[in-house]
Order: sequence, then structure tokens, then C-alpha cells
Amino acid sequence: ERSLWPEKWSYEYLVSIRHTRSYAKNMDNKPVAVDGAYWSEDDLYDAGELVTTRRLLSLDPATTTKQTSDYTGAAVIGLVPPTYLTDEQGRQRLAAPARAVVEQTWRLRLVGEDLRRWVLTQLAADPAIRVVLVETNQGGEHWHTILHDLPARLVCEHATDPKDVRAGQLLSATQRRRGLLRGRQKAFRDEALAYPNVAHDDVVDAVGAGVRRILSTKRQKDASASTMAYAG
Repeated sequence: ERSLWPEKWSYEYLVSIRHTRSYAKNMDNKPVAVDGAYWSEDDLYDAGELVTTRRLLSLDPATTTKQTSDYTGAAVIGLVPPTYLTDEQGRQRLAAPARAVVEQTWRLRLVGEDLRRWVLTQLAADPAIRVVLVETNQGGEHWHTILHDLPARLVCEHATDPKDVRAGQLLSATQRRRGLLRGRQKAFRDEALAYPNVAHDDVVDAVGAGVRRILSTKRQKDASASTMAYAG
């Protein structure tokens, strides 16, 4: 065995992602059916002692509290910045990529002012949460009015990719250990292990949106400045 393009994908890297859904589709020409199983227990890794430098609160909100309505999915996602090694000649190489840690997850029956009060409670309890991220597919720009005057920046995003694509992106992150769990995180785990055959997937959506945003290159730029190490 060898890499077909070692300058782009080293053999060691390909072996490390061989078990993932992304590898099956993109490298082995064996895409998994959309309605097939996504996560298994082996895909959900614990963050251990990794320390996050900043966090965001991600919401996939419902618009009503009826028993037949979706839940509001909520998740706190933390960033572990990338780390670099610097040799004696001053050259840097990536030692570990940025990782996202799912710190907490909830499934809520809250909307409107009740949801705002709950968000304020979480922000007061964790000052490291600097951003509240809201998926605006339901409720649109009304969330600027509902979640007004927060002590954190409110970011509203409209999800354009199909749900199965977003779930696949999150699955790839967890399988590659770019998305990790702090403890068991039952609200997320229960949905992920049953996905896509679940009545509600709001927590999976909230986690996926938070992980995508916090792992984006632009979000990591400032955080990585303080994570340089010397390899002499």
C-alpha cells in the first residue's frame, strides 16, 4: 500500500482516517447511503484534559413549545487552538490541529423570553462564552429582537446545506478527533447514535453548527498566537 499523492496526503494520514465515512466516499469510491447509520460509539471520543480557550453557545431554536414541535437544541462548544513546534532554525510545523470540544448539550422546551432568560443564565455562569450562535431557518431575523441585549455577540446564520450534508460534516469531525466530547453528553449522544432515524435531531444540529463555526480558520487565527511551543 502507498499514497496515490504523498505530497498532498501522506500514507500515515490516509491510514489514520481510513475508518471514516469521508474516506469511504472520497478515497475509496464507496459512499454510504444517506439513510444508513452515521455515528457509532467508537466515533465519540472524550476530550480528556484538553483545555479550551474560548467558547460559544450554539442554538437550534424551536418556535413553539407544543409537544409536537421540535425542541430547542443547545450546545456549548469550546476551541482547543492548533499548536505548532518551532525548530532551532525558526521553522514552524503544525503539531496538532484545532479541535472543538462539546462542553455541554441540552434539549429544551423554551422559546421567546423564557429562552432569553435561560441564555442569560448560561452566559453569567460561563464568561468564556463570547458568541451566541443561532440557526435562523426558523424565526429568521426575529432572533435579533428575541435575544436582545446579551453580554455576548449574537450571530445569526441560515443553514443552506442539506441536513444530511451537515450531519456528514460533523461525523467526519468526530471520526477524525477534531470534534470531541467533554464527558458523556447524553443529549447529543442519544441523537447521534440513532441518527437519522430520530424524531428530533435539534441537538445534533446545534452541535454541528457550533463545531463548524469554531473550527473555521478565521475563528482560530487569534487563538493560535498563544500556543507556540519550542522543539529544540
